[in-house]
Amino acid sequence: MGQIYKNIHKYVPRLGQVTGGLIEIGSSRPGDDQSTQYLHDLAQQLAINFVTCDINGHQVAALNAQGITAICQRGEDFIPNYPLDISIAYLDNFDWNWHPMATEAWTLVQIQEYRERYNVEMTNLQSQAAHVAQAVLIEAKTTANSIIAIDDTWFDMGWDTYQGKGGAAVPYLISKGYTVLETTNGRDGTYGIILGRFLSATAG
Repeated sequence: MGQIYKNIHKYVPRLGQVTGGLIEIGSSRPGDDQSTQYLHDLAQQLAINFVTCDINGHQVAALNAQGITAICQRGEDFIPNYPLDISIAYLDNFDWNWHPMATEAWTLVQIQEYRERYNVEMTNLQSQAAHVAQAVLIEAKTTANSIIAIDDTWFDMGWDTYQGKGGAAVPYLISKGYTVLETTNGRDGTYGIILGRFLSATAG
């Protein structure tokens, strides 16, 4: 439920010379927000490497057929083996259940698919665990200046904390020196967050 990735470009000038790659964990599907194509095009504009990673082999094959480099793996397995440093990362994997107490029929289908095809229980706690695990791995591979965006994440003012997919990843990244650059918090019906860490004096 978000297109936060479309705002990443606003912060790219702060990276200075972009020396690392752009990775996406969780590829887009036909008919959805098309983040993969957008990020692929952004990487081409910056003349940097782009790879998208997803556990759905059919979608990975379709993307490769389109000329977009895609890898069929869990993010936690892909990131340590990515051969480059990372300057930009977008995390939008492991679907979020927006109504766990009254789960819609289409979400129940997703839960069944996760269980049968991937041997994974699709719960919100597992989603947060996956995203923080990926954030830990990405943070260790970033260039001096880097941007990390996470979909389906928002700030709950009532509880004064972050919720959604990045509910555990955001505080971890903040503890590592990242700052929140933008949170949509339902603006335009989207939820997502962009964080940045700029350690090099060349950042704008």
